[in-house]
Amino acid sequence: MYEARGYNVPDIHADKEFACIRNDILPIHMNIADADNHVPEVEQSIRTVKERICCTIHRLPFRRIPKILV
Repeated sequence: MYEARGYNVPDIHADKEFACIRNDILPIHMNIADADNHVPEVEQSIRTVKERICCTIHRLPFRRIPKILV
């Protein structure tokens, strides 16, 4: 799917939940992280998304977030 859009995905870092699709995505290399091992790229990405969401919420002109936005 990504190659059809022009993206090249050489390898994927994932946890044990995604080990079952390893054969389905060949020839892409899949790096499965152990339970106690953290992938720094993923941790940084999660932190960045959390910070951006927090900033977006604080910039909204509401005192409370309306239910329709949640």
